[in-house]
Formats: sequence, structure tokens, C-alpha cells
Amino acid sequence: MILGTTLVFGGCGLLGSDDDGVQFEDGIVEGVWEFLDEEQLDILEEELEMPIHRGDNPPQIPAEHEAYFISPLIMIATTVPDDFAEPGHRFADQTVRFSNQNMDEYTINVDQFGGRSVTAGDGSFIVGDGNAFTIFARTQTVIEAENAESEELVLYSGVLSEDGIVDLHFALFMLDNNGHEVFIANDTGRSFEDGEGLSEVVEWPEESVLMSPADQIERIKPDPFRILN
Repeated sequence: MILGTTLVFGGCGLLGSDDDGVQFEDGIVEGVWEFLDEEQLDILEEELEMPIHRGDNPPQIPAEHEAYFISPLIMIATTVPDDFAEPGHRFADQTVRFSNQNMDEYTINVDQFGGRSVTAGDGSFIVGDGNAFTIFARTQTVIEAENAESEELVLYSGVLSEDGIVDLHFALFMLDNNGHEVFIANDTGRSFEDGEGLSEVVEWPEESVLMSPADQIERIKPDPFRILN
């Protein structure tokens, strides 16, 4: 639900602001539209089947929830041409951390680790209503073993609970793979869900683990950001 005193109809839907004057468009805070356009949103919702929980009343992510474990990570849909994986394929489990949430500005930081890659995004945004939320993040992903970096749009949607996040969905849309063929092509994406329906609260991995993915069994499973298995 969007609260405010000024409501007009625009090209992308309902426009308005919250009680503190933060602007929203189509139930999504204005900062998101600086790196997301309507065409990308359509691809995420329609082709990648990504649920988006709109609104200006997202939940506060508990500080004691250090991280969440997405396992098994099951692909829902893909727009990657001739993708090696089909819907239902299992990818490398992921651990995701949300921190530094600002309830007034709807900002939040995101870190993600799993398989061969480490992903981070500062100044991302969270929207939603009640316990349901969606996080929009412009992130950078590093695969050290390949000396490769990329920039992508990443979304997380779910319902916050005491035990973790229920029905957590995760989608990525490649913005710039910097010419590294190890990543999926620009302007393509994949979407995933936690196959067990609950992403439980876990500890964030130690730095030594983050910097040594070769030691992790999960390396044998495909990485969400990579073009090949």
C-alpha cells in the first residue's frame, strides 16, 4: 500500500510518496528506478516469473539474523540463450546477508556467497508490506579463480519469519559482464527459489571461506552467474 497526499497516474502506474515524502512509483521506491527500467521489470516478472512485493511498509530485517541459507537453490526460469540448465535444475547453494537497513530511506546492503562467486551491493533498496518484501540490488560479482568481475541487477523476494525467510525467490539480470565469457550474457537472467520453502538463519561465512571457494564442496554444483556448469 502506498501512503501519501499526492497521487497521480503516470506511465508506470501509481505515483505517490510515503509519510516522510519518499517518492514511490508502481509501489517501488524511486531510487530503484535509477538502475531498473520498465522493460527489465517486465522481463523479471513475466519471463523470469519473479514475485515482487510492492509497498512502502517493508519489514525490519532482524539484526540477530546474521545471514540466510538458500538450499536447495532450484532454477525457476532462464532467458539465457541455449542455457545448459532447465527449470528444476539445482545450482550451488547460496548464503545471503542483509545489513545496514535504513527504514526511512528504504536502503539496505546485500552480500551473497556460494559456489565460485562472491557478490556485494551497497545502497540497495527494500520495499514491501507487512512481512513480505522485495530487495532490489545493483551488485558486483567476483569469481577470483577466473579473475572475472561483473555487474548485475539482483532481486530477493520472500516473507520474513522468526525462523528465516519463507518462499525466498532470487533473480539475477546481467547488466555488464565486462566481456568475461565465464558469465551469462548481458541482458539475460535466471530466477531461483529455495526448494524447501524456508531459508534458515545461519552465520555468515568466515573471510577465509569467502576467499577460498575451491575448498567448498558446493563448487561442484553450477554457479548462478556462470554461463556453463
